[in-house]
Amino acid sequence: MSQMASKSKPALIQGAEIIAVALRLRLRQIVRAYRRRRDAAVLIALRGRLGDLVRVYRNRSDAALLAGLDERGLADIGLTRSDVRDAFAGPLWQDPTALLRARALERRLSRHGISFGLSPDRVAAPPLVPEFTRRLAEQPTRSAA
Repeated sequence: MSQMASKSKPALIQGAEIIAVALRLRLRQIVRAYRRRRDAAVLIALRGRLGDLVRVYRNRSDAALLAGLDERGLADIGLTRSDVRDAFAGPLWQDPTALLRARALERRLSRHGISFGLSPDRVAAPPLVPEFTRRLAEQPTRSAA
């Protein structure tokens, strides 16, 4: 009986080793698949960022043509020389056309009397005196009796 137990023991160990090897191989496959997906995600993100940089460069070179226009040409599209200067004052990776578009739209809307809900009679300047100081000034003073 002890001979059978000794023969079956190596078979159990051998079976466990086979399972361990299979698990290690499966784990390696999972890790490789994960790395491939991770690498693909990184490549997709890099491609998107590179595309953004190319778009910004192209828009920046297109907007540079506006610097060559005279004041009348800029006024025709709703911009001023300072708008173009402000747009190029940002960092190189920032798209200058976004600011130019916003300024032109702002002028176009104000020319037609459209505001963003801020009519001059509804916009109040911030108080120079803080609220609590104003309340103290409005309270009646106690007279010394």
